[in-house]
This record gives sequence, C-alpha cells and structure tokens, in this order.
Amino acid sequence: ENEGTRQGWSKMASSATAAVSAGFAASALRVPTEVIKQNLQAGNFASITDAVRGVVRSRGVVGGLFAGYASFMARELPFDTIEFCSYESFRRSWTARTGHEPNAFVTTALGTVAGAFTGYVTTPMDVIKTKLMTETHHKGIIDCATQVVREGGPVALLRGAAPRCLWIALGGGVFFTALEESRVAVSWMLNRSVAPPASLPVTCCDE
Repeated sequence: ENEGTRQGWSKMASSATAAVSAGFAASALRVPTEVIKQNLQAGNFASITDAVRGVVRSRGVVGGLFAGYASFMARELPFDTIEFCSYESFRRSWTARTGHEPNAFVTTALGTVAGAFTGYVTTPMDVIKTKLMTETHHKGIIDCATQVVREGGPVALLRGAAPRCLWIALGGGVFFTALEESRVAVSWMLNRSVAPPASLPVTCCDE
C-alpha cells in the first residue's frame, strides 16, 4: 500500500511539473492573445489589428501585450496543476476502488469533474487577470483584488463562476478523454505485436 501511495504521489508530482513547464512555455503566446481578446470583448477596439496597435501605442510592447502577465501566470499555473493533479487523483481512486482502469466514458466524467472543480477555485484569479488586462489604473494583483472586494464584496471575486465552470468542465471532459485515448493509441502503435486495447478501434490504425 505504501508503495502504491508513493507511486501515486510521484505520478501527481510528474503531472504538476509537466503542467507548470507547459504553462511557462505557452505563456509567450497565450498572454498577448489573451490581452487582445479581453480588449476586444470589452469593446475597447473594433478589430484585432486596431487592438494590437492601440495596446502597443498606449502601453508599449511589454507593458501592453504582456499586461497582467503575473496574474495570468498566477491563474494558469495553479489551474494546470490543480486540473492535472485532481484528474490523476480521481483516476487513481477509481482504479483502486474498481480494480481496473477507467474506460472512455468514465474518463470523460472524471475529466469533467476535474475541470469544473478547477474552474471554480481559479475564478478569483481569472477576475483579477481580466481587470488587469482591460483596465489601466490598477497597480498590481493585490491592489486590483482589494478594489474588486471593496466595490462588490468577496463574492465579486467569483463573478462569472457558473458559466466558467460549465465551459471548463466540458473542455476537461474532452481534453482528458482525448489524452487517454491518444496514450492508448501511441502505446499500441509502438508495440504492434500486442493486440489493440478494447478502447482502440482496430480499423483506426490498420494499414
């Protein structure tokens, strides 16, 4: 049992490390994209081109296109870590209780729950990140959070939590199902002498 626990923690640590590394690598593209998207949604600009020019002209490349970088990473890194670790925890619990790996349907359900949970607990940082990217008068994460709470109370930090949880739950279900099925397919293709698993249609990889 202790060995199984150690393996479980090791797998979750690996998932967390992979999530954090991927988050840092993707941030160079995701942050500018998020800044432009948020400004367009806020109605600050009429088009993507206008948004890029306007943001750079008013705040510079680093201060404009990477506005809210700290809050973005403060949301994304915990988001990726929590989502991957919660999914691995749910998956490990399912396997321990049933004695077998989850099928595609169960994987979708576990991914959906992991996505909804992660979406809810990271909503406050999403609210702060959006304000930092679309409003220029905030001095930083703490100043922004303080102002949000002062104006709308603590519940304001959870504004939009319901639709956010629904959207991320659906994404989590699709993502983790695709991830697990891809692992099965790749594993089978690397060892074609083994019969394909039941979850992998034989025709999908036949030559």
